[in-house]
Amino acid sequence: MRPSRARVAAAPVGALQRWFQRMVMDPGRERGAVISRSGAVELLLQPSRELTARERLAVYADSYFLRLRDVMKVDFPGVLHALGERAFAGVVREYVTVHPSTSFTLNDLGARFPRFIEKEATANEVARRRLFLAELATLERAVEDVFHERHAPSVDVARLRSIPMERWSDARFTLIPAVRLLAFNHPVDPYLQDVLDGKRPRAPRARSSWVVVYRKEWRSWRARLSIEQHRILEALSRGRPLGAALRHALAAPGSDAERTVARLHEWFREWTAEGLFAAIAVGRIR
Repeated sequence: MRPSRARVAAAPVGALQRWFQRMVMDPGRERGAVISRSGAVELLLQPSRELTARERLAVYADSYFLRLRDVMKVDFPGVLHALGERAFAGVVREYVTVHPSTSFTLNDLGARFPRFIEKEATANEVARRRLFLAELATLERAVEDVFHERHAPSVDVARLRSIPMERWSDARFTLIPAVRLLAFNHPVDPYLQDVLDGKRPRAPRARSSWVVVYRKEWRSWRARLSIEQHRILEALSRGRPLGAALRHALAAPGSDAERTVARLHEWFREWTAEGLFAAIAVGRIR
């Protein structure tokens, strides 16, 4: 015996809310399959003059996905350009199906997108350039991460200048929380900048690149690094003193020792002026 509309409407509100959420958040063919198997749609939802009950439900489901797609387009303009509108929409649809939003804020929506592209996305457009797209998404997500990272005041250049030359080797530099040091197999930062400048770049060939992403004056910034700069900052971020960090940098294959030593003070003045350091501590001379 088919239940009456009155009896279905008497179901607990929480159960109805969970049912509606499931219908809305299961997009595409999977959502269609669920609806087609369920007779509850017509029992729980009224049709309108223009739309059936299922069509009315589809309005909410489609709007939900389109809203999430638009958020992802803002957060990942480089990946959007690389894939194109149609393929990007398909990848995002698969992503939000596999990893539905669980946060109160859409700031967290794309947190797992780089790994999803690297490990899970099934689209042919992704498979052909998976590593490049994953690295591009990683860079774009870092821009979002540092913007929302907790605040810590930065030391100024005067603190840097106060360090005696003979103590530089023992100096320890603490990076602010809103810094991400990234190493890539593709030059993704020039590609992203071309996209942001309104150009139409092609996917680049593999080439090692290094980038620091950081927040300054409540804006996210990106700066390209040499391998020596990246290795110095990376070692400092792990708590190593500058002398050890410098040795770590010069041990890298292809490093330029003469250039590194000649420009070391210039780099540190620039990094300090950009606010990368929360503290500079000087230990005793051994």
